[in-house]
Amino acid sequence: MHDMQDEEEYLPYSALTRDILGCCFVVMKELGPGFLERVYKRALFLALTQNRLQVEIEKLFEVKFRGTIVGRYSADLIVEKTVIVELKCCEHLLREHQAQVINYLTVAELPIGLLINFRRRKLEYKRLRNQESIEFNEELAEEKLPF
Repeated sequence: MHDMQDEEEYLPYSALTRDILGCCFVVMKELGPGFLERVYKRALFLALTQNRLQVEIEKLFEVKFRGTIVGRYSADLIVEKTVIVELKCCEHLLREHQAQVINYLTVAELPIGLLINFRRRKLEYKRLRNQESIEFNEELAEEKLPF
């Protein structure tokens, strides 16, 4: 039988991501599919802050190349200065969406990302991690990525 400590070692920040996903499911249950991404972003922001989680909305990050800013992006939500939550309203989550979140994690130097799709009646999500910012053992290095 596995316990919370084992889960936290295998899936770092699992308690936090579970809380965030719980809020996503509540938003989906109350609003249903069909709204624009910004509607879900505002609703999720409210649900997370009402759950007493610290949330930053549309935080700007700079992408640098050889010391020069070559781009900027804004994360939909950052929860507890740890998890990037990227929202989508599309038919299916694609590998490109996952790559986008992994790039965001790298630039932001944050450990965990949640990619959430509110388009369908059943919430679709992917949990991604920044391998460079999480200490992990050799066995976890062999973990298969979801793409």
